[in-house]
Amino acid sequence: MTETLFTPGEWRVEQGTTLVWGACNADDHTSRGMGYPIAECRITPTAKWAKRPDEAEGIANAHLIAASPDGYAFAEKAAHFLTGLHLGRPLSTDDVEELLAEAKAYLSKARGESSHV
Repeated sequence: MTETLFTPGEWRVEQGTTLVWGACNADDHTSRGMGYPIAECRITPTAKWAKRPDEAEGIANAHLIAASPDGYAFAEKAAHFLTGLHLGRPLSTDDVEELLAEAKAYLSKARGESSHV
């Protein structure tokens, strides 16, 4: 595996904002557990003429960005398993269940269903 240069996980969205924090303390879900800002998703006040994201879209974008390290880790693991399949190594039921659980956790986080402060 290649060394990654991006900010290590966990990344999360600050509650009620579009600010994504990285290098968060996974065990501390208070504001003190936040690492440092990674990104802020721009929003435009609700207006009919506005072509930019509204608040709901901005928050959704922030959750998708915050889930990026999880998606990367999942893709890396899936690639490893698929390489094994290509080389003739079968996947065990446990392997499939593990990949499926990680995919569901990633999608839930990306949708903002499982985020913390």
